[in-house]
Amino acid sequence: MTVRCVIIGTHGVGKTSLAERLAVELNLPYIKEIARKVNAEGFSILTNNSKPSVQAQMRIYGLQIAIEQTHFVSGYVADRSVLDNFVYAKLFKVVNENMLNIWERFIREYVLVNMYSHIIYIPLMDELDVGCDGLRNTDLETQKKIDREIHKVIKDLKTYEPLWDFSIHTIASKSFEDRVNEALEFVR
Repeated sequence: MTVRCVIIGTHGVGKTSLAERLAVELNLPYIKEIARKVNAEGFSILTNNSKPSVQAQMRIYGLQIAIEQTHFVSGYVADRSVLDNFVYAKLFKVVNENMLNIWERFIREYVLVNMYSHIIYIPLMDELDVGCDGLRNTDLETQKKIDREIHKVIKDLKTYEPLWDFSIHTIASKSFEDRVNEALEFVR
């Protein structure tokens, strides 16, 4: 089976570190977080002073899907997915309810039909000091809201898991090395 693994969770939980390491361990291409690229292009994404713009969300969706499609055959490990982007759009009311419903249906079909073989969710386990990198919102309550919403998306997808060819795993380990081993065991 081709491994198309995405790491999801709120900001500051260690997605990037885990995704980079898994890509090396599995000898797969690593897909970087797209939001940073979109921010560098001048689009407004979530910070302490702003919410994501519709244009930013659409750009992130488009780039995420394009790069995942590029590596569809070879497989990949991705630092985030369209699921994360959907959660941000929903929580911060980036689009109206009708558009959000369309996005939700599209994302469910995208995930279920063919894209991801493994979804690894890193839940918010401790109150983390995210640190201000000029990009991420550092408010703990925002981080908790995002985590709760991602958990809901995972719960919804789990109802489809027995019917489709993908698996979901929630990381339970706290130390980085234990997380790596847990994720590798899940993917292998």
